[in-house]
Amino acid sequence: MRPVVALMFPLALAACATQQEICIYDAQQESEVLRELIRDTRANLARGYAVRTEQVVETVEKECVVSDGLGGTMTDTCSEVEVTEEIVPVAIDLDAEAAKLESLERRYARERDNLQEEIARCRALYPEEEA
Repeated sequence: MRPVVALMFPLALAACATQQEICIYDAQQESEVLRELIRDTRANLARGYAVRTEQVVETVEKECVVSDGLGGTMTDTCSEVEVTEEIVPVAIDLDAEAAKLESLERRYARERDNLQEEIARCRALYPEEEA
C-alpha cells in the first residue's frame, strides 16, 4: 500500500503547490529515500534477517450468478484469480548489512547538509509572492 500512497502525494502536491514548494519537495526526496533505507536496514539487523513481500496468485472456484440466455439468471461455478501478499524471511549477511548501514548513514549526513543549500536555491529560484 505504501507505493500507492507515495505515487498519490506528488500528484496532489502538483495540483495545488507553488513552484517553490514543488522544488523543495523534489529536493527532499533523496533524504527521504535514504531515511527509509536506513530504517529498513536497522530493522533487518535487529531481526537478524530481512523480509520480502511476495505475491501469491491462486485460482479459486466460486459460485457465480450468470445469465441463462433467456433473460433470467442461474448459479454456476466459475474460476476467479485471487492475489494475496505473503511476507517471506530472507537470510542476510549481518556484517555486510552493518557495513551498508554505516554507508547509508554517512550518505544521509552528507545529503542532509546539502539539503539546506538546495532549499535555499529553491527559495531563490522561486520566491513566494505575498498575497
